[in-house]
Amino acid sequence: MNEGEREWDSSDHRLFEAASRSRFNCIDSLVGNIENHIDFDGSKCLKSIFELVDAGNSYIELERSGSPLSPLRHAIQSLRDILSILGFSENFVNAGAIESTISNVVGGETALANEMATLRSKIRHVAIESLRGGVEEKELAKLCLEACDTNRSKSISIGLEMLDSKSNDLSKTSEINWRWCSPVRTSKPSGRSEPK
Repeated sequence: MNEGEREWDSSDHRLFEAASRSRFNCIDSLVGNIENHIDFDGSKCLKSIFELVDAGNSYIELERSGSPLSPLRHAIQSLRDILSILGFSENFVNAGAIESTISNVVGGETALANEMATLRSKIRHVAIESLRGGVEEKELAKLCLEACDTNRSKSISIGLEMLDSKSNDLSKTSEINWRWCSPVRTSKPSGRSEPK
């Protein structure tokens, strides 16, 4: 038990048991039953998933201070295990999971994303304003906007979607100008040779 957590009560035990039961029922439904000529029972598996989600939501809605995290962690891991068995992608199964790697960024990845997006927005704003200038300024502005577009495309591959502001007002940099997304591979990884 972690510091500040209370001992388990009946609601904690219910969630832990519901998670264990749902995992068992889901696996059992996928194994089937030879005696009854049942290959597998997808509806039973789906019902088990929904029961687990409902139990987790009910537990969260109790909002008690000092609640132990172990029952909720067990429920989440059980759900992840079930989804993995069913063949969902790793990105889907681990959505919202905090990576175990330690960040070297002060303030974490969110702070870094904020800084990157703010810098991109400022560069983009200056470039758009420069489009009103002479030929040289317009060419430089176009290069800057292309770099911003390239940055937006590449950031998606690491799970960060840069959003372009509808406003051209630089004072509105506090707007949310990025969001987390599922990483999307935009090109072939560099440094790997193609099989022959």
